Amino acid sequence: LPSMFPNLLVNGSRGIAIGMATEMPPHNLGEIIDACVYKIKHPKASYSEP
Repeated sequence: LPSMFPNLLVNGSRGIAIGMATEMPPHNLGEIIDACVYKIKHPKASYSEP
């Protein structure tokens, strides 16, 4: 369903398709939103830990 936030990042996914497999673990909604807001406000920030 359409939403304001990509729920795939929060809910995770596991499955097998034709010749492909995926396994994305679920993440904390608050942490994901905080990270997205930080990245929007600081576009030059890197994803690696300091």
